[in-house]
Amino acid sequence: VFHRRAAHLHCHAALGEFGQLAKLLDAKILVDSSLAGKKVSIDMKRASVEEVLNAACGQANARWQLKGGDEPLLAVDPAP
Repeated sequence: VFHRRAAHLHCHAALGEFGQLAKLLDAKILVDSSLAGKKVSIDMKRASVEEVLNAACGQANARWQLKGGDEPLLAVDPAP
């Protein structure tokens, strides 16, 4: 569970532009090239990063995973 919350988020962007969410997690982002141009539209209040990612990936038929290690990585891939 992520504790960082945005006061209000209104976003209409491509998944490949979600680097700000990765920064909130102190991670780099890697979006599968087949998803990079998919557009999502989100309007959420007091949402966690996890909630925002779930909403964005739900719209784009994708899934996300936060991979730990020396350099954490937020990976976004097509849903199976």
